Amino acid sequence: MVAILIAAGFLAASLQTMVVATVFRVKAQEKQVASQLIQEEIENLNSIAINLPSTTSNCLATSYSNGYAQALWNAYNLSTSYQATPNKQLINNEEGKRLGLRRINQSASSIVPHKVLRIRYEVREFDGTDFAGDLDDPNDPNIIATDYIEVMPNAAFQCP
Repeated sequence: MVAILIAAGFLAASLQTMVVATVFRVKAQEKQVASQLIQEEIENLNSIAINLPSTTSNCLATSYSNGYAQALWNAYNLSTSYQATPNKQLINNEEGKRLGLRRINQSASSIVPHKVLRIRYEVREFDGTDFAGDLDDPNDPNIIATDYIEVMPNAAFQCP
């Protein structure tokens, strides 16, 4: 009788370990998909930054709205890989969970001459109409992955 109880205990423990391992595997896959989505967006942004045309007015910008950072942000939002309104892009992972990517422009407090675009990315669960969680909380547990990037267009290096 004791042997049966010991065997049952080991069986229960091993099954519980398998469940925990599966949960960790699913979370890791989710983070990998989210990181891949962010990486694709960063590559798209870099290609846009390389090809952004040079203009004298952007070189001499006195406000953020006239600088290269805003010009790059505008070109980025017009790119085909992103739906600018609303601020989300959808993907479905293998488990059927819908994920959305948020781009958050953090360049508004930039300094003259406003050449560096600062973006924070968040990948969150998406329920079909809105993101899960508190969008104003950078520590929200519904955030699957985040990244922060600063990009300066090549054209900005041609400024005097």
